[in-house]
Amino acid sequence: TDVEDQYSAARAAQRCHDIISQPLDLKGRQLTPACSVGIAHFPTDGTTQQALLKTSDTALYEAKNLGKSRYAFYSKELTHKAEHRFKVEQCLREAIEKEQLTLAYQPQVDAASGKIISVEALSRWHHPQLGQVTPVEFIETAERIGMIPQLTEWVLKTACNQLASWNASTSHPIRLAVNISPSHFLED
Repeated sequence: TDVEDQYSAARAAQRCHDIISQPLDLKGRQLTPACSVGIAHFPTDGTTQQALLKTSDTALYEAKNLGKSRYAFYSKELTHKAEHRFKVEQCLREAIEKEQLTLAYQPQVDAASGKIISVEALSRWHHPQLGQVTPVEFIETAERIGMIPQLTEWVLKTACNQLASWNASTSHPIRLAVNISPSHFLED
């Protein structure tokens, strides 16, 4: 009730950070806790407890995205970002399962002969409603929702099939490069 504006709310969040981040000794080990804080204001960001919890949770997600020990204020833009992120997640699951992504091939050309000596397979995703989704966005999303193994398998299978087709029709073999997410190597 004593928080009248964003400056006051930020000071309250900073006090929480200062208190929580005090080092702790736990059985001889020094630990430094961290926290993220999502801030929503009554009545601007919600008039019920449920609405305020929802908007502060949205702000908390943004604070976590900014890094450790941060705070963020709720804004309507954050809700739009969360809704977009959720839509991308839903559509990406379907796109990977139904193999609706495409590959583009970046060639490496021998300057002397002018022949393609290798290609790099690059994933691309154009969704009918979302439009062109950047590789940064959909690969990061695939990592977050656990779809990297399926995406990697599809990329490898599709790229290798294309490479085999190209190599069958040329007298000089072409090499292939495929970027693989580091998180994929951690999978069983």
